[in-house]
Amino acid sequence: QGPTGQCQVRMPFYEALLMLRASLPKTEMQKLVQKVGTTVINNGGAVGDLTSYGVRPLAYTVRKSGDRHSQADMASMTLLTGPHVIEELSKQLKDDKRLVRWQFLKQKFSSTHMRKMARAEARKATKQLASAQENNAMNKVRTLLDRYDRGDWGI
Repeated sequence: QGPTGQCQVRMPFYEALLMLRASLPKTEMQKLVQKVGTTVINNGGAVGDLTSYGVRPLAYTVRKSGDRHSQADMASMTLLTGPHVIEELSKQLKDDKRLVRWQFLKQKFSSTHMRKMARAEARKATKQLASAQENNAMNKVRTLLDRYDRGDWGI
């Protein structure tokens, strides 16, 4: 129990490594990633980084559903979720024809790593906010220039 008397549940980090069919359209890849993310979020977890490595040659030919695959579209996702969700995802992905292979790896992150991730997310949010504020300021300048061009100063 935590300092407030509430039970604290610690969810481990997992890295989801996905090898999708190379011929799969990007929309299907997005649907699969969305399916994994939605399952995690609906079970109280969180999705972190999502990285696509593109189509890569495989070290050996992999057979799946009667097809042979010598290359795959690689992607990875960082997940914060419980082991029961990983089991559920494994069951869902087992018969998915879009996947060649997948693997969930449990990660051990230090508190230093967690702080670095939090700082990176804060920097990203700050840049997005600054960009939005800059766009707002530019819109105001454009409005003033338009009013100047029309000779309308609202006096």
